[in-house]
Amino acid sequence: MKKMTKTFGTIALSLGLLSTTIATGTANAATYDTASIKDFRTVHTQTSVYSKPSQTAKKVGSLRSTEAVVINKNVANGWTKIRFGFETGYVKTSALKKAAANTSTSYAKNISKKYTYAMPQNKGSEFTTQYVAQFKKAMAYNDSSVNFWFYNSEPDAQGVTEYDTAKGLYVGNVDTGKLELAVPYPVKKGTSFKGFDNKKSVVSSTTANVKLYGKTYKNVVIIKNGGQQYYYAPNKGLIQLRENGKALVKLVK
Repeated sequence: MKKMTKTFGTIALSLGLLSTTIATGTANAATYDTASIKDFRTVHTQTSVYSKPSQTAKKVGSLRSTEAVVINKNVANGWTKIRFGFETGYVKTSALKKAAANTSTSYAKNISKKYTYAMPQNKGSEFTTQYVAQFKKAMAYNDSSVNFWFYNSEPDAQGVTEYDTAKGLYVGNVDTGKLELAVPYPVKKGTSFKGFDNKKSVVSSTTANVKLYGKTYKNVVIIKNGGQQYYYAPNKGLIQLRENGKALVKLVK
């Protein structure tokens, strides 16, 4: 298996079937399923991450109030153990907040399906131009990484997490353990928010029609984040990522 890159952006964050119901965390191929948010927490105040449950312990990182994390377990004296990169860390429980599940239209991928994506920028290189995204409950060689999407992309494989909440779709990279808001709910044109890399993001469209590989996706939401544009289709997930007018990732099937 290729080593996962530690880049949190562009390709790693680029990738989120149709049914009339949305079931969160259930295993039923006939419904639209997303990862359970039982262990998902938003960060409501900037906080430090420690190597042990003590403010005198070594600081191993920090979290912004716009980010979110996956918890491992609650520990004594008001501390919570979280997934932090390929390891774990500790934060004050008071800095975290539970999230409600999304019960409306989803822009996440269906965890019971596989997705094939194209990477046009690999054309002409030694790397393949397509890869598959598949949901996994646990990483075989690291038990701190759970409920994530594995992309066998080249030149670097990716591990990406998605959590569909009432506030919006959060997306993150397993390597960092941090998630950021990708699509804010309710979806409204003109909404601005702090998105990937803490940059200002804007919902530029909610009604776009996008044709990819002979299939037309309707009412696509376009999120602009700096020079990048993320295209999310209802009950399908992210179908395309473009940067400076070029397609970096496109959904094949």
